[in-house]
Amino acid sequence: MGVFIKANASFLVILLLVFSIASFAYLYLRGQSTTILKNDPVGFNVGEVSISDGSASSVYYVYLAGNLSQWEKGYMNVSGIGDCDGHSPCLGMLFYGLNSTQYSAYSTASSECFWMVNTYFPLEQYWFFVNGTVAQRFLGSPLSTYSKCWPSNVHGLPNGIVLETSQNFTMENGNSLSILRLNVT
Repeated sequence: MGVFIKANASFLVILLLVFSIASFAYLYLRGQSTTILKNDPVGFNVGEVSISDGSASSVYYVYLAGNLSQWEKGYMNVSGIGDCDGHSPCLGMLFYGLNSTQYSAYSTASSECFWMVNTYFPLEQYWFFVNGTVAQRFLGSPLSTYSKCWPSNVHGLPNGIVLETSQNFTMENGNSLSILRLNVT
């Protein structure tokens, strides 16, 4: 009888140990991201912009983020810049059309702010003056919760004109952006 109790006690200890390990593994894995990254942003129209350095200009295609839902979504859960629905060359995403009172929690009434939460690749972020020239440039780090803000009333900066592009593309202060078409089909 004593052997039977020891065997049952050993079995119960092993069962309890296996259950504890399985519970820990479940709780740990539940906290891990299971996001499946898309190749391209979904739900964005494509537009056309011109970038000029003063002596020459080039035309590019961009995804257009023109409403609050698109501003909040941006490049979240996407693996790269994308192909602008087959239009080439695809420069990135142009955020436009909102004023600071329409921003979500990551902006304030007097600032425009961007962050890289759930964005899996680095992005150059460019803010523009009213005349279309580069006002500020910032390299966003993947998966960062740091918010980069620019006061919306400084030096005539328009509310809601920001370009996110690959870190391999560079615009300098003095380069300008012109929006050519807001919906390329």
